[in-house]
Amino acid sequence: MFEDLFEEEIISKIEDYLKQYKDKDPKHKDREETLEVNNTIINDFEEIILNINKEIQDLIAKRDYNRAERFISIVKRLGKIKDKLLENLSVRYSSNTQKDKKQVEKTTLDKKLTPIEEFYLPILETLYELGGKGTIQEVIQKVGIKMKDILTPYDYEYLKSGKEIRWENKAQWARLHLVQKGLLKRGSPRGIWELSEDGYKYVLEVKKRK
Repeated sequence: MFEDLFEEEIISKIEDYLKQYKDKDPKHKDREETLEVNNTIINDFEEIILNINKEIQDLIAKRDYNRAERFISIVKRLGKIKDKLLENLSVRYSSNTQKDKKQVEKTTLDKKLTPIEEFYLPILETLYELGGKGTIQEVIQKVGIKMKDILTPYDYEYLKSGKEIRWENKAQWARLHLVQKGLLKRGSPRGIWELSEDGYKYVLEVKKRK
């Protein structure tokens, strides 16, 4: 969908899409209905981000890393546009701006974040396929491909620091959980993730059940 568009053209199309809400004057009967409309708009916006993220995963699979980086920068910009949109919706539709903004954000967050437990098996299977160990970069890349149909648009947004994508950060927290569970080794060389003996056994058991 977005493959042949330049970055500014993509951003322009997003902004055109959002303009359809600018001049509308909805007459909502209550606050609950207002929040429902707000969430619908946000969900539509996230669907666009999801389409771009699918392009990113396809480019990574094709090893076209230069174009993948370009699309990642677009997603980063769109995340900022989304934050601004949330703020504008709260100001426009609410008599209690901060309260409604937080409620819209919380509803979106609760529905869109992938639980950390969903990362466990993809990480273990990736390490098994890599021969038992791999660098952070190798593991993250392969886990991203395995989970492309599970991860949500919110997972692909950047953290507030702007330096790391949410799902990549959560994958590293999942790795710590797996170490605590004894499925990954403690004390592996810096930057290396490694299956433990129990981790190997667990993956083999899962494969037998499939």
